[in-house]
Amino acid sequence: FSILISLLRIRKNQSPTPELKNILEEYEQRIFSMMKIQDLLFQSENYTSVNLSDYLKELISEFKSTHPEIAANIESNITHTEHSLPTKTAIHLGLLVTEIFINSFKYAYPNNKTYKFSIGLSTNKNHVSLMIGDNGNGFDFGKLSKGNSLGLPLIKDLSESIEAKTDFPSPGNGFYKFLIHTGT
Repeated sequence: FSILISLLRIRKNQSPTPELKNILEEYEQRIFSMMKIQDLLFQSENYTSVNLSDYLKELISEFKSTHPEIAANIESNITHTEHSLPTKTAIHLGLLVTEIFINSFKYAYPNNKTYKFSIGLSTNKNHVSLMIGDNGNGFDFGKLSKGNSLGLPLIKDLSESIEAKTDFPSPGNGFYKFLIHTGT
């Protein structure tokens, strides 16, 4: 993963157009979210599950370092929890978070002088609840996800693959809510 990220960064720095730079940066962030899972697995020596709060904190840290111009506008309410998710579920959730951030940065940030991106995590014995989004105007997720984009259909597919009960953004609401059953 590190080699892939390095290659993307080299190519991004040599990119002749801003559009190509943006595309390469998006792929870099997606790969980074998978690399963080690998790092956490090796650190914990537990190769079957990942501590969710540690993982999300790593992703938020990466978002802030990748986009210093909005670092102060990225808010998180992630208290440490010992709650772990199976590796596959954590990877899918990390890709969801990354994709939502990429879309927020691309569409909500440029036209919003008071832009805020927020992520909140709460857990109980049987569920993980993740709320993530921005203070933008929201959008019709159902309508736009049927369009010609990669991000929204990917978010929908990933949320279905982890069997999350999901509330998608709507006009006036820029937040996603994921409820993931983890108990028996």
